[in-house]
Amino acid sequence: MMAGLIDWLRGTISRRSRRLATVSSYAELAEKHPEVLADLARFCGAYSTTLVPGQPDLSAFNEGKRAVWLHILDMTKPSD
Repeated sequence: MMAGLIDWLRGTISRRSRRLATVSSYAELAEKHPEVLADLARFCGAYSTTLVPGQPDLSAFNEGKRAVWLHILDMTKPSD
């Protein structure tokens, strides 16, 4: 039982460490290369609607691109 708990804790700590490293990389990108983030924002449709009337497949595709941008925003926001 204790071995299982220790393995779980190691996995949790490892995942958190990787996430912190990834967040740090996103923050570095945002600080050093804001033009890259601006380009991604435009590409991902951050400033336009994702809905294409009568074309649900294209609307879903656009929403997928927007989801990428929302992930980037989440990864670059200052931590509380």
